[in-house]
Amino acid sequence: ATLEKMRDLERTENKASWKVKDAEAQIQRLEREKAEAGKVVNRYCEVQRENAALKQTARLLEEAASENRKKLAEGEETIRTLEDDKAEVQAMLSQLESDTNLSATQLSQIANILHVGTARLARRR
Repeated sequence: ATLEKMRDLERTENKASWKVKDAEAQIQRLEREKAEAGKVVNRYCEVQRENAALKQTARLLEEAASENRKKLAEGEETIRTLEDDKAEVQAMLSQLESDTNLSATQLSQIANILHVGTARLARRR
């Protein structure tokens, strides 16, 4: 009977030993998973920061594009104004030509002077 109890104790001890080894292996596996989860969380945070930076860049680019569209519209308006001024000057030159005996070359020189003056005025605006 004592020998039987000793064998039972030995079997129980072996089972307990295996259970301890299993538990230790499970702890190691869980620690590896925890480390992997930490890496995933760190990468997620990194991606979130990158995403925020990209959104900020997109906002800045949109603001710059908006400003450029505004400047383009202003430039187009200036061009229309200059074209209107040029048309008026050409009309005045035609009238001058018919009212005076100035040559076409002289009128062209006057037109150039007026064109340069108009361009300077436009740049000052």
